[in-house]
Amino acid sequence: MRTPPRRRSHRSLLFAGALLAAAPAQASAAVPELPGLDFSQQERARLGRGEALIRSEVERDASGRGGGTVVAFFVADIGWRQAFDALARHEEEPRYSDCMKEALVLVRVGGEVERIKVRETHGFLFMRQTYTLDYEHDALRREIRWSLDPSAENDMRRFDGAWVFSALDDRRTLVTYRVRGETSGWVPGFIRDYFVKSGIPSMMEQFRRRVSGSTSGS
Repeated sequence: MRTPPRRRSHRSLLFAGALLAAAPAQASAAVPELPGLDFSQQERARLGRGEALIRSEVERDASGRGGGTVVAFFVADIGWRQAFDALARHEEEPRYSDCMKEALVLVRVGGEVERIKVRETHGFLFMRQTYTLDYEHDALRREIRWSLDPSAENDMRRFDGAWVFSALDDRRTLVTYRVRGETSGWVPGFIRDYFVKSGIPSMMEQFRRRVSGSTSGS
């Protein structure tokens, strides 16, 4: 009889990043109510103070393979287009993300939706994972989407998601991160737990700093 996967829910994060450097951001006005986003008054206040909100669900099957979903939010003191452009420069990510060890752009095809293929290597503690992602830069929908290239040799069974950019006003953007990931092999429980509690919050802080510091095109 097949054993169903164990589930654990967290208000912290999972999958794709590294270590919390959590320096408090400058306080700003609370985030207003937005259609389709269910934030409490307290959560809107936290976002306005520069904190990231993280929601995740972690799974592990009988073989020890891990997976899960993550949704995270943070506010950047920058216009949506500048935030979009900052996160679209994938080859620069190893310079500001502790988790990203290498990002090699293999293919870039312009158009209304720009398509980019990137070979990425991520490292966390003693683990390394390498895979190829197909990105779509869709400025019309204000999204950067990605999925695994099924023709490549990947250390993940699944890794797809999106960045979504919602303008709060001319100088503030709500940035949403959504991802679904599944490992292709066994992951020690202590690494999974540490990554959820520390790695992903750190990654969000590093992305927030990257976006908020990109006004000069850095």
